[in-house]
Amino acid sequence: MTTELTNESTTTKRTMTPFQIATDYHGRGWSPIPVQYGSKNPNREGWQNLELTREQLSTCFNGKPQNIGVLLGEPSGGIVDADLDSREACTAAPFFFPVTNCVFGRRGKPRSHWIFLPDQEL
Repeated sequence: MTTELTNESTTTKRTMTPFQIATDYHGRGWSPIPVQYGSKNPNREGWQNLELTREQLSTCFNGKPQNIGVLLGEPSGGIVDADLDSREACTAAPFFFPVTNCVFGRRGKPRSHWIFLPDQEL
């Protein structure tokens, strides 16, 4: 799996396994969860409450092809994912969202997800 890590001054591409990515996310205080490969759906009852310990990551992210989800909000320290669906929203985002080192997306919309901590309650 190739992940693109982006900040305001650089873009780095490197190959990481799902386990390495989940471990990185966990180290940031985020709550990663396994998602079936090729899907966005966790597809298991109670996925909203699945908060894995560092020790459980190797069992859930065991080398098989899979996607990774992150529980947003309280389980991950309050982070939000602004999922921008239009090109206009992607263009406007830097003027409205706080500076973040976690901006990513797909090939067609590479800056369509902005992960950040809101500076005030919504």
